[in-house]
Amino acid sequence: MIDDYFKGTSYITGTVSTEAKKIALYIDDQFVRYGAVTGDTFKIYASDAALMKSEGQTFEVVAVDNLGNEGERASSDFKSKTVKGNVLPNETTTLSTYNTGTVTGDVHMIALYVDGKFVRYGAVTGTDYKVYIYDVPALRIAGTNFEVKALDTAGNVLYTSTQTVQ
Repeated sequence: MIDDYFKGTSYITGTVSTEAKKIALYIDDQFVRYGAVTGDTFKIYASDAALMKSEGQTFEVVAVDNLGNEGERASSDFKSKTVKGNVLPNETTTLSTYNTGTVTGDVHMIALYVDGKFVRYGAVTGTDYKVYIYDVPALRIAGTNFEVKALDTAGNVLYTSTQTVQ
């Protein structure tokens, strides 16, 4: 039995017959590598497997006995976790030194954009975020629109908040 394998996870794990001495990983019917068997569990390092490309892709594992005989193949799909996040900004005025607010979900950092151009990253501490804006001339003018983007650990945009300087 194969446990769910998610993008960003280092090992494919699961359970196997105690007669298995090693476990083989196949992707697109190509042998990739052997993994370790301990008792009735196995793990195969797969984080670097170049063939493991996209969500929904099928891979197979097969137990190998001490004579080198392969058992039946078991298959599973490569999955990705749904990562979510949100930004709840506080009001920003022409006198604000920072753009502040709160974040929810899997937000790791904040990115500030003015006129569609990246300016800088801000800090996320717990559920609060803060990004320095006082030295950005456009943000000293009331009515200027800007964006704060919530990013996950890989730098993917989870949410974009469009704000207006008051």
